[in-house]
Amino acid sequence: MDPPVNSLVLLHESGISSRLIRGVIVTHCHADHDSGALQWLLNERKLELITTPTIAGSFLRKYSALVGVRKETLSQLWVFRPAILGEPMRYRGAELSFHYGVHTIPAIGFTASYGGKSIFYSGDTCNIPAKMNEFHDKGIMPAGRRDFFLKDDWRHSLILHEAGVPPIHTPIEVFASLPDDVKNRLYLVHTSEKNVPLESGLKMAKPGVANTLELVSEEPPFAFAARVVELFTDLDLLSVSSEQENLSNVTGQQKAGLQKRIIGTSLPLGDLLLCAAVESFDIGETVITKGEVGEKFYIIMEGIVCIVDREVEKQTKTEKSKDWDSINPQASNLLQHGDFFGEQALVNEGTSNMLSIELNVGALLLFFFFSDLSSFFNLFVLCFCLSLFILLQIARVLLPLWHGRHYV
Repeated sequence: MDPPVNSLVLLHESGISSRLIRGVIVTHCHADHDSGALQWLLNERKLELITTPTIAGSFLRKYSALVGVRKETLSQLWVFRPAILGEPMRYRGAELSFHYGVHTIPAIGFTASYGGKSIFYSGDTCNIPAKMNEFHDKGIMPAGRRDFFLKDDWRHSLILHEAGVPPIHTPIEVFASLPDDVKNRLYLVHTSEKNVPLESGLKMAKPGVANTLELVSEEPPFAFAARVVELFTDLDLLSVSSEQENLSNVTGQQKAGLQKRIIGTSLPLGDLLLCAAVESFDIGETVITKGEVGEKFYIIMEGIVCIVDREVEKQTKTEKSKDWDSINPQASNLLQHGDFFGEQALVNEGTSNMLSIELNVGALLLFFFFSDLSSFFNLFVLCFCLSLFILLQIARVLLPLWHGRHYV
């Protein structure tokens, strides 16, 4: 939501995969809210732009003019998903409800509900009770909208409310008189620490991964199964290509069949997933070891794993400076959510692992045994593609080490 400039880099530096992001909510088109959105929408995958048609039109006109690209062309780079006020949006198991704030230009906020918990985000708005009542008395604002601002946003499990400079934002004084129960669930944004009085009992939402706010909720039925299906169908190696889906001579029924199957398989995705299993690992554990016979194909659901080649590492270490242990791990050696390894087990039964895989943090891995996959996949079709992927993964490890060996 309203991602800041270079937030892609910040996520990468924090070890968070950008594959976890499926859509971007743009609340309005002031530069401090939408300037990082275009970076995300031009990312490696096609994301959803979630906002109202009014704000989407403004966003498109603004960035079409800034980057010098026709609106029709620019709009093809993302999928627009309209936020309709008064109509809850079902999104990845959650329910999103949008509302317009009181601001200088059209600006939305929203409520996200999931597993019995809810998060309220105000968006930029002037939520001054006296003003809301004044607008109502003058016939500018209906009673339902006034009551929404005065009451509705204080009942949620977590409240993120802006606290900018009035009259186009909500002043700190509005929150100081709130009950302690509300203050415990309230985190202020769009302000600075110096503006929050120490004796007020108010607090800011602090930036950084270490300050992530977490609500423990119950997952809806089939949520875990949906994650597994999504993870597997996202694999570029196995997913149906867009070219296949866009063939003009393919009927709707044939397209539906393509979406239910995986390239190289002879059975629907559901049957394939019945062979999947999940395995968890702790930090420092080795998942596969170089030289051992590979039996499993892994896909990372959670966590970070590291590709290592101890022989090359040991050789390089002797030729580097004594500060080797203080050097941060090469980013190219790390695999995250959605990445996979152990694919040599798909190429040829009995093949030895070419590299070792270790855990940088705890991880949850989805895996398949070769014996199960061999009955599903057309190995002749996959052999060439998988071999290329193996070579690329080896290159990701060896090239940085080789570079360091000769130039560091």
